[in-house]
Amino acid sequence: MDNRNHIIYELRVNGQNYIGVTAKTQATTLKSIQARVSKHWYRSQTEGLNWLLCRALRTLATREQIEVCVHEMVQGKAQAHRRERELIRELRPILNSDRR
Repeated sequence: MDNRNHIIYELRVNGQNYIGVTAKTQATTLKSIQARVSKHWYRSQTEGLNWLLCRALRTLATREQIEVCVHEMVQGKAQAHRRERELIRELRPILNSDRR
């Protein structure tokens, strides 16, 4: 069971938003988020994915143009993913491909 802290975050790209969750793997929350944003950016630039977030990221000149907001820290992977789903239902982010 994964009892690490997980960060629920929001990315804003050209006024559109995305909600995600990532494990706190770095010394600080900010560093963990920056590492996750780097992965999103890399995948959007190299893998040719047609996901809404990837398409939005490809419209930017640099990853520094991505706005990041930390919503909350949740202990445990399962709990964090449940809370992420709740926030997606509440906030209805445009860039999440799966918004159920």
